[in-house]
Amino acid sequence: MTDIETNEETLPTHATWIPTTIRDIEYALGVIGAVEAEVAEFTAQAEAARAVIASRESAFLYKAHNRMEYLRVAVLDWAKANRDQVVRGKLKSRELLSGTISFRSTGERVVVTDADALIAWAQEKHLDLLDYKPRIDKKALDAFVLTTGEVPPGVDVTAPIETVTLKTNPLPTLTAGTKELP
Repeated sequence: MTDIETNEETLPTHATWIPTTIRDIEYALGVIGAVEAEVAEFTAQAEAARAVIASRESAFLYKAHNRMEYLRVAVLDWAKANRDQVVRGKLKSRELLSGTISFRSTGERVVVTDADALIAWAQEKHLDLLDYKPRIDKKALDAFVLTTGEVPPGVDVTAPIETVTLKTNPLPTLTAGTKELP
């Protein structure tokens, strides 16, 4: 790779080199294209390395989580079946050398099993149970403002802007004999 990888600042900054001719522009586009090619190659290599690491991580985590879950279920099942051996009297937990087993009781809980049925019921009888959160439909807002010309409070319409883009033609990567910028 070029000196970009070594963090050595040898390329001029935008303040020290300004193109003055089409030839300068041609040269700059060539450099940009070569660096883009290096970036693409580096990105592809990094992506391949990440894929290998992700695959190894996935395999390891799958085995580790299965093992932990198996042991967790076995311990919980045993503890529930043998509560009197784990804790005595009013105690709710027991510290062991490698962890703690705790028993906790919860109160009644309300669980929504059919949201549509609940919403239909609440709309008829108990609107105070419903929570409505308004959201902006951006497409509808754009159509409204651009067709009517009315700009609601909290909305700005920006003037169109012209942008300039660069498209480079890929070149071979930079080598030691590459022309340096003036």
